[in-house]
Amino acid sequence: MSAPANITPRRALIVIDVQNDYDGGNLAIQHPPFRDSVVNVARAMDAAAAAGIKVVVIKQMAPESSPIFAKSSHGGELHPEIARRGRDHYVEKTLPSAFTGTDLEAWLRANAIDTLTVVGYMTHNCDLSTIIHAVHMGFAVEFLSDATGSVPYANSAGYASGRGDPPRRHDHPAVTFRGRTEDRRMGRVPEDRRLAGTRHDLRLQPAGAGAQRGLGPLRKRKGGRIAAAPFPFGI
Repeated sequence: MSAPANITPRRALIVIDVQNDYDGGNLAIQHPPFRDSVVNVARAMDAAAAAGIKVVVIKQMAPESSPIFAKSSHGGELHPEIARRGRDHYVEKTLPSAFTGTDLEAWLRANAIDTLTVVGYMTHNCDLSTIIHAVHMGFAVEFLSDATGSVPYANSAGYASGRGDPPRRHDHPAVTFRGRTEDRRMGRVPEDRRLAGTRHDLRLQPAGAGAQRGLGPLRKRKGGRIAAAPFPFGI
């Protein structure tokens, strides 16, 4: 007899590197402004706790001499909005991926987690590294793109920051999983789908997992699959 087609995902919310250096410190998040995205990180944590979804808080560690995230420094500490909220597991890391050199995978397996919902900083660095690592390990991944952000960027596509710069007819140069699948391009997201706070993002999962987990229609992408997904906690 075949297994049921719709199996409820066992989620964990992964809160990555929400630390003081990103809040106007030596690596200030500006696109979108930190104050806007951290509110959504906090909302996601509250919604996860209310739904009985486990929350994992990740913290980047660096030597005391480092200009950012230095051990025992104010900039390296968790932001107060994160520090004051409950969590089920805490991970300290030294590299972009939250899996490298940590017990994160072992903890997730021990708790039978199969789906990760990722929030935090930065979009293109630690978030992306953790997401790719997770997919390679066989986890499904959801990314809440209004609960993240990046430092300013300038390249051939234009300039992006959160300081009220005049609008430009260029695409957002940061890497984001956002909007319709046909609009997702590595390094380019149309202006009308920048990190604007809608409740629909993209969900990544290992090939072949969609039918078993009931995650909806999928579109194939090299190395995995992508599916449109609503905010997973019902906010």
